[in-house]
Amino acid sequence: MKVLGCNAGKVRTQRIDGEEVRTAYLKSPVAAPWTITAAGADGDEVAVHTNHLYAIDRESYGHWGYASAEDGLFAENLTLDVLDQSALRVGDRFRVGTAVVVVTGPRIPCWKLTWRLGRPKTFMREFRLSGRSGAYFNVVSPGVVEPGDPLVPVSGDPGAPTVAELSRLCDSGTAITAADREVIDRALACPDLSDGVRGTLTLKMANLARDAAADGWRGWRRFTVDEVVPETPDVNSYVLRPVDAGALPGFRAGQHVVVRVGDVVRTWSLSAYGTDHYRITVKRRGAGSTALAAASTVDLRSPAGRFHLDRGSFRPVVLVASGIGITPMIAMIQAHLDRNGFVPPLWLLYRTRAERTAFGAYLDQLFARHEHLHLRYFHAPLTAERVVEVMRGNYLPGAGDVPWFESDVYVCGSLAFTTEVRDGLIALGANPDLVFAEDFVAAASPPAGPRRRTDAIVRFGGHEVRWPADREQTLLELAEAAGLDRPSDCRAGTCRTCEARVLEGAVDGPVVGDRALLCVSYPLTERVAVE
Repeated sequence: MKVLGCNAGKVRTQRIDGEEVRTAYLKSPVAAPWTITAAGADGDEVAVHTNHLYAIDRESYGHWGYASAEDGLFAENLTLDVLDQSALRVGDRFRVGTAVVVVTGPRIPCWKLTWRLGRPKTFMREFRLSGRSGAYFNVVSPGVVEPGDPLVPVSGDPGAPTVAELSRLCDSGTAITAADREVIDRALACPDLSDGVRGTLTLKMANLARDAAADGWRGWRRFTVDEVVPETPDVNSYVLRPVDAGALPGFRAGQHVVVRVGDVVRTWSLSAYGTDHYRITVKRRGAGSTALAAASTVDLRSPAGRFHLDRGSFRPVVLVASGIGITPMIAMIQAHLDRNGFVPPLWLLYRTRAERTAFGAYLDQLFARHEHLHLRYFHAPLTAERVVEVMRGNYLPGAGDVPWFESDVYVCGSLAFTTEVRDGLIALGANPDLVFAEDFVAAASPPAGPRRRTDAIVRFGGHEVRWPADREQTLLELAEAAGLDRPSDCRAGTCRTCEARVLEGAVDGPVVGDRALLCVSYPLTERVAVE
């Protein structure tokens, strides 16, 4: 690694996507020789982050299509010839010129990057995970740097995490494994780790164990309807407790359960968090709610679903609900207040009819007790434009200017409502990676149980497995029990993640063309083969 250039910039006000933002993002080349002070490049100012120096290389300029651009385009202080994130480790010290610098971690890009490059906001994640996003350094000893000066290794810990590893682990979409936890522990033990990365990883770890669902049960589990609570004239909440009195696995706030009442199977969101029971809240309409209202016991599958609150994020939270779409939001609000560590501000924008506001009294009292919770009711149509009107100008206190379009937004309601609001927010400048939506539409119509009463043979690719009829396992559960890794998520026939082509035989469950939803299907013929 050699230094090719040094860049600096002053804090100034920029208008970014309609917001006035104080930033020193715009940087320009500085004439050599370059003085590196105890705080970073001489003449450079910082608006938000606490790292002294950001470095990226000209090879990465070329990778992103900016080979002919002037140094400083990525807001870097040091422009290098090459930089390998997979070889740089936190705590690595280098002598460059007469200065000594130390690696502190990866860059966690914000919306200013996409503004500067004219890229869509989804580019932030691509940049972060690319291995071409550069690295942060702090100054150990000030000095002077000349063009062509190499970064000469001084010391380092070969067991410390690499910049590339931490870039991946800081991404909100990264599922943390047991091996990842060990890497994070080593990172947090590094005294040179940057404040931003430390805060991100600490928040992730603090809430990880509490959010991670314990091993859920397989198949159906019987629950008693312990209590029925009217919320409005046409909405009831049902408190459910397991008949076996066993422990309930944790779940992520926003997830749902698949409920079987006799021959009727429905999917309903969990509407309470942190309790010793499960609660679902159901609008009285159709066969599902009618059957539930008359039931004393029901069968449940373990909680599942991709729509859930990310408690490892430091960003403000915006919940946008319409009608019965409020149900998962109640659990999300409770889980938000139960965060371990920093609790960012939260807004709930709730479209409801004044005379039929489910949880209205509860929300009024709860939000009145917490100054960082903000509640707005809407009795007229709630559009993306109205959401932006409320959110514009709201910033995250103490962490610089984080405008509305960098909030975590969760939208829940009818299909038409969620589609209109989500698409509208993205069109108005929201980051598509941060807008999550769940619509209340009917799931695929799964059978209440298998019709086949004798064993069958099921082939998954090259693996043949016996399906025991008495266990009533779905095809997905059968594959998992055999140790086969099949993609899945909702286990309710809604997300289509587990969809697979049927190559032989017939299945008992929803089929579109020659493709079946394994999570809600059973073998119908004696032999079944799926891709």
